[in-house]
Amino acid sequence: MLQTDRLKFAAGIPTVPVLVQELLAFRVKIDPLTAHDSYGSWREGSHDDLVLAVAVAAWYGERPALPTLPDLPGSAVYFSRG
Repeated sequence: MLQTDRLKFAAGIPTVPVLVQELLAFRVKIDPLTAHDSYGSWREGSHDDLVLAVAVAAWYGERPALPTLPDLPGSAVYFSRG
């Protein structure tokens, strides 16, 4: 998302340079024996919390819109557990 300019940051946020560095340093590692993947920075003491917070927001923003329930009478929203 960073390379395709789909991820943009507001001007004036002081942590943006650190965040961009952390996004570029984040790597996936695949264990050749188990084929399990793990994600993290290639160095210790990084700001993985910034990367993971952006990842969750980006994932949510890229999801298709969920269908909405039709409006029901009254001011409350009713859900049926079926």
